[in-house]
Amino acid sequence: MNRARIPTSGALALVLFSAACASEPGLDSRIAEGRALLDAHRPAEAQAVFEELAGEDDLRTRMWLLRSWIDQGRSNDALDAIDALAKEHDGVEIDYLYGMAFARRAQGHLAAGADDTAILMNFQDAAKHLSRAVAADPERFYDAFLPLARARWESFELEAAEEAALRAVQEDPDDGAARLMVGRVYFALFEQARGEASSREQWSPRALELWQRAVAAYGQAIERAADPAADPVDRALLVSASTQLAQALVWGEDGSGAADAFGEALGWSRGPCDYLGTYGWLEALPAEPQAADETPFARALRRVVQLRKADGRDPSDDPGLSWWLGYVHLEEERYESSEAHFLAALAQAPDFTNAWYYVAVARKRQDRPDEAIEALKTGWSQSPTAMLEELRRDPQRTLPEIEALTGHAAERERPLDAAVLSEMSAEVLIDEPRYWNNLGLFLRDASDQLAEEADPSPELLAELHERALAAYVRCLELSPRDPQVLNDTAVILHYYLGRELERARAMYARARDLAQEALGQGELNAEEKERYGAALEDALANLRALDEGGPRPDEG
Repeated sequence: MNRARIPTSGALALVLFSAACASEPGLDSRIAEGRALLDAHRPAEAQAVFEELAGEDDLRTRMWLLRSWIDQGRSNDALDAIDALAKEHDGVEIDYLYGMAFARRAQGHLAAGADDTAILMNFQDAAKHLSRAVAADPERFYDAFLPLARARWESFELEAAEEAALRAVQEDPDDGAARLMVGRVYFALFEQARGEASSREQWSPRALELWQRAVAAYGQAIERAADPAADPVDRALLVSASTQLAQALVWGEDGSGAADAFGEALGWSRGPCDYLGTYGWLEALPAEPQAADETPFARALRRVVQLRKADGRDPSDDPGLSWWLGYVHLEEERYESSEAHFLAALAQAPDFTNAWYYVAVARKRQDRPDEAIEALKTGWSQSPTAMLEELRRDPQRTLPEIEALTGHAAERERPLDAAVLSEMSAEVLIDEPRYWNNLGLFLRDASDQLAEEADPSPELLAELHERALAAYVRCLELSPRDPQVLNDTAVILHYYLGRELERARAMYARARDLAQEALGQGELNAEEKERYGAALEDALANLRALDEGGPRPDEG
């Protein structure tokens, strides 16, 4: 049957409803008035109605008063009161109350992000009690079918959940939440029927039918979210149903449909949005033939922007949206707008540190390498951890960008900048000796450059020398038989730090011996011959300088 419902707003509707019940409302009509308020998601107002009836037909009035508590999230208070009521009464009313309280408590735990077996136990208890209630008096407890369906669905009793969900729709065809529950049940049944089939072409006829039913039910739920702009209940329904529809359409390989549905969900949401999750759902879907230059994810974001603007909200107020718009525009080679979106995200959320990497890439693509380097340095100074997390996500993509800018800094004789970039590369691939060697070299060059200034800072020089030594030592750990690395490590000890000279002597001698050995075997290519020959000459010259106490050979 289609039960009358009080709208979620409008005092006039409440007056008309009361007048329709009776000119002088009796107990039954007053209870009906309060229940209609519960159906309209106005439990605090319903509580006021039931409190006015205190003392009249004690069980019925107390029962509905506790029911209003449950809908306000006071599940534990209600359960304590139900325990007390159960000592005086033993009947279907107690089952109904217990079932509604357990269902609401389980949903509250889920909404709070809890993940434990107590949630399933609460749903199972709810299903047990609500099943008794609707079996005993389905007309009176018509509002129990929807929580019963949810409890059965959460308990993986899908056939029983289907029966309860369909009955909830029958009780109120205009209830979008009931339609949504039907969709969830059919989609769970679809997943069972689909089995291991990975593509739509492999689905069985039964799986296809269940999928179509789920999609239809989700669409019907969305249609019943009449006023998402003003009504929080409608908005929550629209967001949830659109999300479920989008995920179902991904399985159906409908890229544009899934993108639009995700866009609706994200566009209407007033809370934190899972853009990363949405990207994960859509990234594997191909672009539609008629929009080959627009991915489904880009289409979804475009819809989000449209909805936010239509709703009077500034899309740039959402740093997550700005970040992902920057990412999409970067992929679309719209570098100027990509940079602008990433900077907008950083203006709203400075802790989105990894955006600085993408700002750098966008600037580099616009032939602004110096500004790109500054972006990387800014991100690195703010949070090396966040930058490394991004850079390590796909080194084959990120390291070439860093290396190109490192080469630019070296060509412009900015060794300190080159050192910062080399440190990033080294920390991304910590077992690659080349990056540690570059870091040591650029730190040493930076100290040479600083030493040429009129009044160099001894503290800064010492810091650069120690950092260069640490980089070379790390490189030497990774390539202990490289004569060039041995020589350069010893150089830092010998000429720059002036300590552990016997250790430096041993490194020079080891570099000399390894270089001579490799050159004598004749198995080196031309580039290696040149490098090993230079290492041999340097090691010999440095050994003489160490024995004679003279300056560095290159200072002649």
